[in-house]
Amino acid sequence: MAGKDERVGQRNFIWNMVGSIAYAALSVILLMIVTRTVGEEQAGIFSIAFTTGQLMLTLGLYNMHPFQATDIRGEYSFQDYFTTRCVTCAAMIAASLIYIMLSGYTYEKALIVFLLCVYKMLDGLSDVFEAQFQQQNRLYIAGKALAFRSILSGTVFSLVIIATKNLVVSCIALVIAGLIGWLVFEDCCQRFFQGWFFKSQGECNAAFMGLPAVMY
Repeated sequence: MAGKDERVGQRNFIWNMVGSIAYAALSVILLMIVTRTVGEEQAGIFSIAFTTGQLMLTLGLYNMHPFQATDIRGEYSFQDYFTTRCVTCAAMIAASLIYIMLSGYTYEKALIVFLLCVYKMLDGLSDVFEAQFQQQNRLYIAGKALAFRSILSGTVFSLVIIATKNLVVSCIALVIAGLIGWLVFEDCCQRFFQGWFFKSQGECNAAFMGLPAVMY
């Protein structure tokens, strides 16, 4: 048993490090690619948009991760955490729209900022699942998912901006890639939780708030 726990701990450490590095490197790599392909002016817009999205994500996360990850007694259900995160992410998008309207951005800049905020919102939604894995000492799954989503999003964005030289279209592609990565991750989450914590698909669906059946 001790050996198994040690192996899990090693996997948690390695994959959490890999996922964190991929996530941290994403913004730097994307900014470099934008600068090279569409110029410094567009890179400045992208940088502002990415930074704004990261700031708004603070509201979306609402610092709930540490509380959820340490709720080993199950004082609140996953459904409670997921519902709360949906509310905070909705508040994040509302705050983003208000900020954009008050900033006086051009239509193109406003759209890019909004798209990057939506992309970051997906990070917020994923975080509630990652915290649940951490709570169950399965942080390596969250690390794998974070690495996968970062690589997928970065690859799609890079290919689209190189092909189109259009930052708006590339940001739309980034959001779509992020959404696909999120859906794949949630599918893996549901399969994992069904096998470990739920007796039936119906019980798993109920706990996960009836996420789209198309994911199965």
